[in-house]
Amino acid sequence: MLLALTGPLLAPHATDTPLTFPYAPPEGSAALGGDVLGRDVLSRVLTGGAPLIATALVTALVVTAAATLLGIVAALRPALGRWIERTADLAILLPAVLGIMLIALAWPGGGRLAIGAAAIVLGVP
Repeated sequence: MLLALTGPLLAPHATDTPLTFPYAPPEGSAALGGDVLGRDVLSRVLTGGAPLIATALVTALVVTAAATLLGIVAALRPALGRWIERTADLAILLPAVLGIMLIALAWPGGGRLAIGAAAIVLGVP
């Protein structure tokens, strides 16, 4: 966790600047080699940890808040609670990883927002 949060400070190169040729093997300037565009893989790995942790934290907080709110509504309104339970039962039938992949692929532009939204939708039940 500490490495993921301090990774951008430890990255030896900029993440968007090509440093080597595409798919370069590990060498002196790129310790883990180059990616498809010749960017340093080590720098990209070190800078990717903080947004990943932030997305996971926001997703966990939103899922917990939404599930708590739906649970309170279901307990206070039993008729509505039956519909909430049936909807949750249907959502649980879809494997989470498959659902996240489907939503992320169907979302225009994809990316971290699409995966976060899919994890929230599939995590609430």
